Amino acid sequence: MKNRIRIYFLGTIITVLVMRFLDKPLKNEIATNGIVSFELAGSLQNSIDILNSWDANAKLYAGIGLGFDYLFMLMYSLLLYVLVKYLTSKFSNYSVIKFGNILAIFMLIAGMLDAIENYSLIQLYLGNLDQMFSTVAYYSATLKFSVIGIGITYILISYFHFFRIDFINKKA
Repeated sequence: MKNRIRIYFLGTIITVLVMRFLDKPLKNEIATNGIVSFELAGSLQNSIDILNSWDANAKLYAGIGLGFDYLFMLMYSLLLYVLVKYLTSKFSNYSVIKFGNILAIFMLIAGMLDAIENYSLIQLYLGNLDQMFSTVAYYSATLKFSVIGIGITYILISYFHFFRIDFINKKA
């Protein structure tokens, strides 16, 4: 399990760095948060405004980023899944174990939501300007970010719970 955590962690770090590089040309007055602005545009008009705010170079970066994002979503969702599973395995409380195992599955679902969101963004990017794609991207992104937030919160609380116990036991 620890080897998988290391591999997915490294993969996530590398893909985050690439995604940050690809996102820089996408940030402007309209798309202040780059691709995230596009993900959360919500309306077709906002999506069109963001697409129109990007010059040809930015659109090239956006296209590459939308494709590369599939590797990123695989890496982060697997990392979150194995971290939740690993930390859950340290608990002895049945309710926490049950919650953690369900939450681990939701980390994979976050990756699937990201894929649905990405598909919708690609459709918009390719000129299939339909409100449905803006709406699907918005709700998929919102759910994805919420699920990831819950997962990261669980990971941090679990980690500090065990770190605190180890620290207290070492002092005693």
